[in-house]
Amino acid sequence: MKKNNEKQTRIEVLRFQRVVNAHMIRIFFILWMSVSLVALVPTLRPAFSVTEKRELHKFPEFSFSALFSGDYFDDIGLWYSDTFPLRDRFVDLGTRMQSAFGIKSIEIHGEVAPDNTEEKNISSEQVGTVSENTESNASSESASSAPDVVIEKIGAMAIIDNAGYEYYNFDKKNTDIYVSAVSRAADKLAGKSRVFNAVIPTSIAVTLDDRVAARMSSSNQKAAIDYIYGNVSKNAVCTDVYTTLRNHRNEYIYFRTDHHWTAHGAYYSYCELMKSASKPITNLSSFKEFKFEGLLGSFYSTSKMSPKLGNTPDTVYAYEPPGLQYIHTYEKGFEKDYHIVSNADKLQPSEKYLTFICGDHPLGVVTNDNITDNSACLVIKESFGNAMIAYLTQDYHKVYVLDYRKIKSVYSGKLESFVSEHAINDVFFINNISATRNAQLVNLISDFVG
Repeated sequence: MKKNNEKQTRIEVLRFQRVVNAHMIRIFFILWMSVSLVALVPTLRPAFSVTEKRELHKFPEFSFSALFSGDYFDDIGLWYSDTFPLRDRFVDLGTRMQSAFGIKSIEIHGEVAPDNTEEKNISSEQVGTVSENTESNASSESASSAPDVVIEKIGAMAIIDNAGYEYYNFDKKNTDIYVSAVSRAADKLAGKSRVFNAVIPTSIAVTLDDRVAARMSSSNQKAAIDYIYGNVSKNAVCTDVYTTLRNHRNEYIYFRTDHHWTAHGAYYSYCELMKSASKPITNLSSFKEFKFEGLLGSFYSTSKMSPKLGNTPDTVYAYEPPGLQYIHTYEKGFEKDYHIVSNADKLQPSEKYLTFICGDHPLGVVTNDNITDNSACLVIKESFGNAMIAYLTQDYHKVYVLDYRKIKSVYSGKLESFVSEHAINDVFFINNISATRNAQLVNLISDFVG
């Protein structure tokens, strides 16, 4: 009798477990279907990743070739996973859970260059001898012993006190591709348009204490820029913005939580560029100043939201040119006007650098009708160039802004044809030094030049 009771009890327990399992399966299925259906709502799917600072995968355009090859459905799958609602929050949650269990991985976002351990230092044979007065503008404290500071290295960047710094590693092969592209541009356009080359150093070479910088295995940017300028065609005018920025190194010319320069760093470089072009320099007081608090940029993202950076966000200053408010942009399939200075108060902390011409577009043009000489310039740039556009509008009737990373989506021609079609007087290559050693970027520049 006892055995029968035990058997009956086990049977009842199994039945109960089956009922519970069946209900759990139903609940899971209902939740899964609900989340899947909600995730399909277009308005809930992000188009831009704040954490990774990139546009997310777009829903693919239909074509029979993509359908039959299977790429169409693969792209739909990629779109679905890449633009899942609350994506950045889930990524952040995953990162925090990994950190809680001691799992630490490095993800490089934005334009922070990867660490190249093969060529960390530039020798005199690689880039020429660095002059004795290279660091002549260093602070008077440089002669004393190196300060006792903690250098926290995270992938290709370091955090020192409450500021991030991007390591730069010279890559001769890719730098030579950049030199060749600028040289070809200058030679092809000789007698038609002037070509200017401005290589922008990053903050580690300008604002970081020289004694601390000497302790870090980052290549000498002054030597690298000298190498570029010394090997580029004589038809190109090279502008020394390095010395200009070093002269203002104690000012707020680079962000601490982001790899970009500030509007003030861009302005000082604009002044130097206009000197090279023998053009008038517009005083900064002529522009309308905007101030936006709370930037937490690419260094903050790359550092997995370091409290050292997060506790002291950057302030973004932006300057709107007199009488001009919009840049007319060309995107794939449409045209749109954006503010030259967008209201960054409405943007997320990581997006506030987008105040400058509302970010990166394949092609844009600002027309200043107060200048009637039909002058036109072309800026070939990555995102560093965005902060300089407002100033150039005071020196040319038209300022064309071309992002070589995206130009193929709206223009299939090469540099020479673009210059001819738009009667360009001056061509400005404005790129931060990390772009000149990035294989993908220098090849895109080279491809556009032709």
